[in-house]
Amino acid sequence: TITWEFISKMDCFEPNDNQSQAKKIPLGETIEAFAIAGHRDYSVGAFEPQTYDWYKIELGTAGIVEAELLDMPNDMRIAMRIFNPDGSVQGADFEWTSPEDLPNSNGRLSKITTNGALEPGTYFIEVHSAFVSRKRYNDLEPLPDHFNKTYKMKVSRK
Repeated sequence: TITWEFISKMDCFEPNDNQSQAKKIPLGETIEAFAIAGHRDYSVGAFEPQTYDWYKIELGTAGIVEAELLDMPNDMRIAMRIFNPDGSVQGADFEWTSPEDLPNSNGRLSKITTNGALEPGTYFIEVHSAFVSRKRYNDLEPLPDHFNKTYKMKVSRK
């Protein structure tokens, strides 16, 4: 006999695995999403499209943009990049905002801030989960943190 249970996780931003699917988010508000990368084959490669979340922001006036991770699962590292309207990567300063406690900086919060003011327009934020350290091999092991915990991010114009 086998018993199983399916518990759906709602992520109102999905699908957003590539730039063309980027979901618009408001500036200055905290959003919450899952960084679960769905299996499409036997395993999930580090740079598979489903390991990315894409968002877009609208700047009505020029300003410096800051994207900050406020909370996240403790079994992965999340990297972020900002893309210009033409698709090029925007230069940004990176800063850890919490101390390192796990290998590969898993669970560590960070932020990126553009090097200068951006002109009005549509910009894209790429969020990528990497170094996922916990997997579940059998029913006796606890669920990995990223199965149940969302990441929280806020993008602001300064």
